[in-house]
Amino acid sequence: MFKSLVFVSFLAVALASPIDSGYVSTIEEMFNPENESAVCKEESEKFKQCFEVLKEEVQQYSQSSDTPRFPSREEINQSIIEIRQAVECVGEVTCNKLKLTVYIMENVAYAMEQIFGEGYSCLDEQNIKAGLLICFQAEARMEEVQAGGIEALASKMKPIAKCVSEGQDCEDKEKNAFYKGAMALADFAEVAMKVAHGVQTEQLGYIQTFDKKFNRADFDKLEL
Repeated sequence: MFKSLVFVSFLAVALASPIDSGYVSTIEEMFNPENESAVCKEESEKFKQCFEVLKEEVQQYSQSSDTPRFPSREEINQSIIEIRQAVECVGEVTCNKLKLTVYIMENVAYAMEQIFGEGYSCLDEQNIKAGLLICFQAEARMEEVQAGGIEALASKMKPIAKCVSEGQDCEDKEKNAFYKGAMALADFAEVAMKVAHGVQTEQLGYIQTFDKKFNRADFDKLEL
């Protein structure tokens, strides 16, 4: 089912914190069609149909025993096309959990378009890993995060993304494209961290009331 795609998206960010045995079961329960309204059931069925190709790809990846590898540019570009086709197929949704999923998918597609498109010359895996470590230590001071909890940590994602982008070795035009994509990923991280926290604490208000649409103009205007 499509929830597997959402599940993998949430896990990508939740890896930063311990995941107890109840995490998976809570996600499963949250996206169980039997617990949805008639409208959400109908929209979920359309999601299942529209995202069938992506669902199968995610299942294959999540079940693979191979060591995860950095995706190729061609694979990313194909995924962007498939995500946008699926989102267009779904159309407007009223169910909040599905609004959340559409937001995540559009956000990730935009970020990958920028990073693997015009910002591709900035994409140095080792440099990014080193930059993340340095920028996290500089921007997310432990005492602030401990005092402010998940909200404080989530608020550090965009400063970290900006810091990492500034440290990439590439031309200004390419760096700005990379920055736009990195900021979109930081926005995704904020959302996913709040979702993961809500699931772990069984406080699902953020998920159940999510009513935000992705607007690429919010990121297109950004420059370093």
